[in-house]
Amino acid sequence: MKVLRGNYAPIAPSYSDNLRQLIKSMLSVDPNSRPSAEQILKKPFLKKYILQVASEESANLNDYS
Repeated sequence: MKVLRGNYAPIAPSYSDNLRQLIKSMLSVDPNSRPSAEQILKKPFLKKYILQVASEESANLNDYS
């Protein structure tokens, strides 16, 4: 999917300011301005969610051992 115009519906205020800013940066028309996957995964506000998912996946893998 290409971001062509940079026009998109407003991001709901029910999402955190951090998440809304991240989404906005990901939808930048200039590809060089968009964050890489590595940069996104290093966002401090996402760390607890990443750790939670990793923990759940680890538990699921242990169920199949």
